[in-house]
Amino acid sequence: MKYTLITGIAAVAFSVTSMAAMAADTTLTISSWAPPTHGVNAIIWPELTKRMEDATFCKVKPKNRFGLKFRSVRGHRSRRG
Repeated sequence: MKYTLITGIAAVAFSVTSMAAMAADTTLTISSWAPPTHGVNAIIWPELTKRMEDATFCKVKPKNRFGLKFRSVRGHRSRRG
């Protein structure tokens, strides 16, 4: 009886934590080196992010980051020189 009770409690705890993990919201970061006035950033991303939220019932929340500085990758060698 004790073993069955402990197994039942463990199963319920596992299922509750699994359901909470599946219902978690996700933030999708969209980054661009172009300024917010660029055509892709001004027209395409706002429409696409709206459609993503609608399609996922607002579980995916896109976050736009514009005007990022270019940072070279460590150890990367340019072909130009």
